[in-house]
Amino acid sequence: MEAPVIRRTWERRAISSCVLTLGLAAASLSGAGAPAGGAARRPASAASAASATSQSITLPAKPPSPTPRPGAILPPPPPTPAKPKPREPIQLGPACVTAECHPSIAAGKFTHGPVNLRQCEPCHVPVNKPHDFSKDPKGRELCVLCHDVEKPKKVVHKPFSLDCAQCHSPHGGDNRYFIQGGTGVDGCNRCHKDVRADLKFLHGPVTQGDCLACHSPHQSDHAKLLVDPPDTQCVACHVDFLDKMKGAISVHEPAQKNCAGCHFPHGGATKSFVRAEGENLCGICHQEFLAKTKKFKYPHMPMAEGKTCEHCHQPHSSMQKKLLAQNASDLCISCHSKAVETKTRVLSDIGAQINNSKYLHGPVGQKNCVACHEGHGSDFPSILNKAFPDKFYTPFTDTAYDLCYECHDKKIVL
Repeated sequence: MEAPVIRRTWERRAISSCVLTLGLAAASLSGAGAPAGGAARRPASAASAASATSQSITLPAKPPSPTPRPGAILPPPPPTPAKPKPREPIQLGPACVTAECHPSIAAGKFTHGPVNLRQCEPCHVPVNKPHDFSKDPKGRELCVLCHDVEKPKKVVHKPFSLDCAQCHSPHGGDNRYFIQGGTGVDGCNRCHKDVRADLKFLHGPVTQGDCLACHSPHQSDHAKLLVDPPDTQCVACHVDFLDKMKGAISVHEPAQKNCAGCHFPHGGATKSFVRAEGENLCGICHQEFLAKTKKFKYPHMPMAEGKTCEHCHQPHSSMQKKLLAQNASDLCISCHSKAVETKTRVLSDIGAQINNSKYLHGPVGQKNCVACHEGHGSDFPSILNKAFPDKFYTPFTDTAYDLCYECHDKKIVL
């Protein structure tokens, strides 16, 4: 019970000492403000008290830190604030392709030059942080910063004009040109319909999946992005046809200008990939002429029987006029070397007659059957070019023998 009393006594003494000290300090301050000559005299005891008081209000210096005892554990000093460092530039490159980040970018057999050198920044420009990139340039404009710009041509492949990455993988791939889907037909079929579908026979390059054998991948001056003009595109490979046409007497116009006028370029239902068969193929261009032949009173039997035009004509070129497959006489005798039965009569073996005759009619001796006969049909009997009696005994008129007057003078009989 004594401890609380002692504590209260100590507290009262401390408070009294503070009050006395403050009072003496106030008196000293008021005395210091009076003039030196008229200063009130104080008792010596008061002056001593004032001097003592004056010394008592001087603030003591900051006490030194206590010396730690040997072996004492001290708290850690407060951390020193770090000076702000300037922001380092964002570095792209080797750090981009690791086992954890973008591991497949450089995995292809062939790699894009910057990827091979681990230089990402030529294409990817960071803005604020590693995965925040500038949006411009983009598409084709980005590629032509390094790649040469081709001179513009008439026909441009749409991806080439917009974004190279539609066909090419930007980082690399399993083929030299990084073409997505490969350099064959599968690469083209990513956008284009498979031209091989439903075709019984295929063109050689199509069979091999080599679209680039005929088509340019970027641009061309020719329709359908053809590598060469239509008149030379096909003969670049089919040189045998070109050799034949060079020395030919007659050449079919489509064969000179555009083979695709008659043939499908990728394949077809027939071995020759023709767009139609028989006279329907020829009718693509010769429709008016074929319509006329159907109106003949006396059609040539091959025409009436629906035989193809190739029965008599070559489709590309010939050493004969009119694209005939043979010399006119030999061509006719190839069928007329035996008796031929028609709807109205039986034609004798013309070939035997010629071979067994000592004297021949001029055109026959010249092997020129078409001097008197029409090859496709006629409105005159025996498909003659002009009028001639179909019976041996016929009353004479000046028009009944018009065929003869093509060569002979009409005055001979008049």
